[in-house]
Amino acid sequence: MCHLEHAGISDQGRVRYRNEDFIAHEVPTDSEVRRRQGCLFVVADGVGGSGAGNVASREATEALVRAYYESRRPPERALRDAFARANMHVYDLGLRGGKFRMETTMVALALVGDCAFIAHVGDSRLYRVRHAGHAEPLTRDHSEVAELVRMQILTPENARHHPRRHIITRSVGSDPVLRVAQRVEPLQAGDAFVLCTDGLWEPVSDPEIASAVAGNSAEEACRRLTELGLARQSNDNLSVQVIKVLQVNKENAMATANNLSWWRRLFVKAGQRPDEDS
Repeated sequence: MCHLEHAGISDQGRVRYRNEDFIAHEVPTDSEVRRRQGCLFVVADGVGGSGAGNVASREATEALVRAYYESRRPPERALRDAFARANMHVYDLGLRGGKFRMETTMVALALVGDCAFIAHVGDSRLYRVRHAGHAEPLTRDHSEVAELVRMQILTPENARHHPRRHIITRSVGSDPVLRVAQRVEPLQAGDAFVLCTDGLWEPVSDPEIASAVAGNSAEEACRRLTELGLARQSNDNLSVQVIKVLQVNKENAMATANNLSWWRRLFVKAGQRPDEDS
């Protein structure tokens, strides 16, 4: 079990007529549930072109949180299964809705024992700030432009302004079969995690994210990041959650490790970062 400080803001922004983002967190009060499944943080960005992005992001997030805590499987598998259930829920809603497809990005962080379990679909991001001045991305965007960057056809800077930068290649609700990217990271006291939508990370640079988080409370970091995004004339909704790890209880390290597959335990011990499907 780790001790946390956390905060979140979801802002409609100054251009959109409604907020299609949705954020949620669950910090169980039951000590056994918290020991077994930890604390969960989620950020989702409904796809505006679907016609019901605000419904998709809310329904997907609520379904994910519900499914994760109903599961009795290890955190890594529980998170994957929860994404699958959330995906089918939103996909079915879209079918019943007739003319509207429902799609959303989603990034989730489960902090269990001394491990961070991460899963995402789309281009909502998760950063870790471990060293002052450095925000390390722990997710890789599922988007057309991100693929061009990985192929070294575009530079990261050019990608920020590319006309097709908002075209994602995966989303919750778009298909009955969902490919989820997952990874596991070891926790350290002093770690900070930032979950955010593209309305925030697009106008705000990675160093600026790190600067806002370092030395500030989670609440103040969220406020500064949101204000900076709005000042930069973000043309989208802006959502962010900041989680600061104050203390990691090493007594639960062995129990957490037993929840991991043997090969993933080796990666975590070595501090490496395997992406199951990125």
